[in-house]
Amino acid sequence: MKTTKYLLIILSVFLFSVSYAAVEPEFSPKVLRARKAVEKTASDDWKTLAKSARICIEQGENLEEASAWLDRSLALHECSESWEAKGDYFYRMGNAEQAVRSYTESVACAVHAYPNTGIESVQLKILVLLKPQLKNKCAVVFKKLRCQESGKQK
Repeated sequence: MKTTKYLLIILSVFLFSVSYAAVEPEFSPKVLRARKAVEKTASDDWKTLAKSARICIEQGENLEEASAWLDRSLALHECSESWEAKGDYFYRMGNAEQAVRSYTESVACAVHAYPNTGIESVQLKILVLLKPQLKNKCAVVFKKLRCQESGKQK
């Protein structure tokens, strides 16, 4: 009888710990910082929402929440960067059609806001999705663009 009680207690503790672990996924430190930033941000801070979502998408973690953050960000302020991140989300989720739509919105916002802006990276993403055979060529150009953008930010 005592053995049965102990087994039931041990089994209950084990099942509780397994179910708790399934509810709380572990995230990388970058994603945890992004989540904290969103928790602390003002309700109208579209930049923090978009930046935090981009971090999650780049890390491949917390994607559903990142998508919701982008939706909130875009509702507050439509901008090229948020639409591009939304396209990256759809691309990562395997939805090429929605990714192209989002990238197209990104290009439209960029052209409207900054007529002489460098939107080559978004254009390359659209090309890759529409013409998969161009993927290798676009990857080389995209890598060069990212290096140039990194050099500009420093």
